[in-house]
Amino acid sequence: MDKELWKFTDNNGTFSSSSAHRINTLYFPLCNQSPIMSSLTPLLGGDLKTDFNSFLLQPVSRRDLHNIKSSRNFWIYLNPEKVWSATGVSKDSVFSKKDKFLLEAGLLWHKVTRENKQIGLKSEILSFIPSTDDPVEIMLINITNISSRVIKFIPTAAIPIFARSAHNLHDHSHVTSLLERVNLEKSGVVVMPTLIFDESGHRKNKTFYFVLAKDERYGNPQYIYPTQDEFIGEGGDLETPQAVMRNLRPRKEKNIQGKETMAGFKFKPCLLKPKESTSYIIILGIVKNKARITGIQKKLNSRKKVDIAFAKNKSYWQEISSQLLFNTGDLHFDNWLKWVNIQPQLRKIFGCSFLPDFDYGKGGRGWRDLWQDCLSLILKNPGEVAPSLINNFSGIRIDGSNATIIEDDSNEFIADRNNISRVWMDHGIWPLTTLKLYIHQTGNLNILLKQVPYFRDHQLYRAKLKDESWKPEYGKKLKTKKGKVYKGSILEHLLLQNLVQFFNVGPHNFIRLEDADWNDGLDMAAEFGESVAFSAMYAQNLLILCGLLRRLKQKNILILKEMLILLDGIKNKKINYADLKEKHEILDKYFQATKETVSGIKVFINKTKLINNLWEKANWMSEHIKAKEWLKEGFFNGYYNNDKKRVEGKIKGNLRMTLTGQVFP
Repeated sequence: MDKELWKFTDNNGTFSSSSAHRINTLYFPLCNQSPIMSSLTPLLGGDLKTDFNSFLLQPVSRRDLHNIKSSRNFWIYLNPEKVWSATGVSKDSVFSKKDKFLLEAGLLWHKVTRENKQIGLKSEILSFIPSTDDPVEIMLINITNISSRVIKFIPTAAIPIFARSAHNLHDHSHVTSLLERVNLEKSGVVVMPTLIFDESGHRKNKTFYFVLAKDERYGNPQYIYPTQDEFIGEGGDLETPQAVMRNLRPRKEKNIQGKETMAGFKFKPCLLKPKESTSYIIILGIVKNKARITGIQKKLNSRKKVDIAFAKNKSYWQEISSQLLFNTGDLHFDNWLKWVNIQPQLRKIFGCSFLPDFDYGKGGRGWRDLWQDCLSLILKNPGEVAPSLINNFSGIRIDGSNATIIEDDSNEFIADRNNISRVWMDHGIWPLTTLKLYIHQTGNLNILLKQVPYFRDHQLYRAKLKDESWKPEYGKKLKTKKGKVYKGSILEHLLLQNLVQFFNVGPHNFIRLEDADWNDGLDMAAEFGESVAFSAMYAQNLLILCGLLRRLKQKNILILKEMLILLDGIKNKKINYADLKEKHEILDKYFQATKETVSGIKVFINKTKLINNLWEKANWMSEHIKAKEWLKEGFFNGYYNNDKKRVEGKIKGNLRMTLTGQVFP
C-alpha cells in the first residue's frame, strides 16, 4: 500500500487515492436535501435510500460492504476470454487485478478511474447526487481506448434492485420480493411493489424505484434484463453473471413479476478508435410520483446536461463549505476543515441511521442531535437557523422532559424511536447551550420571547406515569383545561427544564439518573443513581439564564401560573434546599398541577426577583458540589451508583475517574 492513503490535490478539498480499493470498509457519502442518501465504496458497493422504508439498493452495514456481492457494476465484453469489470468487481476475470486504480473525490462527488493496458481500455466512473431536489444518484461512465488499435466491445450496466424497507432484509424478505412489480421502459426499469408488508400490517405502497440508462452514441439500451435470476443465469452470480460472461440475450419471458429485480442494461456494440471515448449515463432514483421520472429523465438525458448538473453540484457544496473560511497557513489542514464545514449538513441529512457505520435507528434525529447540529450551523449562517431552533423547543414537555426523535419528513416530534417510555436526565442541558451561541452570534434576545407549544403524549411525571386515557387524536400539543393549545415563551421552556431538575434529586441531593441514562456514565441506576457532573452543568445553566434575563429590557417576565410552585420564595414559602423531602414535595406538587392539562393562566413575575431566585439555586448547587464531592485524591466525584455509592476516588486500592466527572464541575 502507498505510504499515504490519500492526499489533497487542490485548495477546494479535492483528494485522491491510488490504494483506497484495498481497504474493504471504506465508503463515501453522497446526498442532497431532497433527501436522497447513498454510500459508495471504491468498488461502487454501498446502498441508496430516501428513508428507512425506501431502499433502492440493498441496505448495508460496514461489514456488508465487502461481504455481499451486490454493487453498481459496469461490464465490458470483448470476447469469451476477455470480460472486464470497469468497477473491479469480478470473480473469474483476472484482468481487474492488473488495473491501475485511482480514486478522486471532492465536495460531494466521487470518481473512480481504472486503466487496463491488457484490455486496452480506461474507465472513469463519476458518481454524484445533484444539488437540486431530484432524488437521484447519477453515474457517468466514460470508456476510453488507450491502445494503438481499434477495440470493439459490448458494454453492460448491472444494478441489482432491492426496492423495499430495510426491515425486509430479515422480515418477510421472500414475501416482499413476490410483491415487486416491474414496468419495462425503453430507457430502463421502474419498480413499484404492490404493498408495504410487515408485522404492523399491510399498507398500499406509493413509492417508485427506477434505474434509467442512456448510451451517448446509440441512445436507449439494446436489451434489458429485469430480474436477477435471468441476469445471473445458471451457475452464475453477480460477480460472474452469465448474461455478460456468455453474452446472452434476455429471454422473451413475460413472467417477470414477483422476483428480485435487476436493472441489467446491455448496450449496442461499440467500436472505439485509439484515444477515442464514449460515455454512458445511469440514473438511480426513488420517487412518490411516477410522473416525476419523465421530468428527471429530460433533465439528465445527455452528457452535456449531466456535466451542467455536476458543475452546479460542485458549486453548491463549495458554497456551503465556504460559509466559514479558515486560513491557518497549513493548506492540508485548511482543506480538511472544508470537509469539517459540511459535517453539520451531512449530520442533518444522514442522522444516525443512514450510513454503514451509523447502523441503528429508523431515521429521524435524536434530541441531542438537534441541538448539536445547530451549533455549527449557527457559526455559518445564524439567521437561517432561527426557525429550526424555535421549532425544536416544541419538543419539550411541561414536566421538563422532552420527546426524543424528530421525524425528517414531517418535522414533528415523537416520544421515542422504540416506543419505550423513558427520559434522559441530561436532555434539559442542551437547548440553552445552543440558544446561548445563537444569541451571542446574532444579538437577538427577542427569540427568548417567541411563543412555542409544549409536547404532549402518554408520558407523565417524567415517564414515571402513563396516561391511559391519552389517544393520538388528542394531538401532540399540550392543552389548557378549556381544550386550547397552550403556548409559552422559549424563556419559559428554558426555565422549566432547569427548575424541574433542581428539585429532581436523589439521596445525596444531586440530580437523579433516569431510566434512559444507560449511556451517560452509569447503567441501570434509575432508582438511586445521581449525576454530580450534570448537577454542575444545570447550576451553570441557571447562571446563564440570570445573565440573559439581565439583558432583557422587560422589567417583568410572563410565565405559566403553575411554575410559581418551582420558584419557592417569590410568592410562596422558601424551602430548605438541603432537605430532600421538601424538594420532592415541591416537585410532586408541580407535577400534580400540570398532570394532564394546564390552567393556561399567565402571571407576571418581577425580573430582579426571578434572577435572585435562580442565582440562589445555582449557588446552592455549586457550593454543595464543592463541599461534598471534592475528594482528598484531588479531583471530583462525578456519579453515584444504584447502591448509593461514589463511583470515583480510591476504590479497592485503585484510583477511578471519569472524564465528565471532572470537566463539568
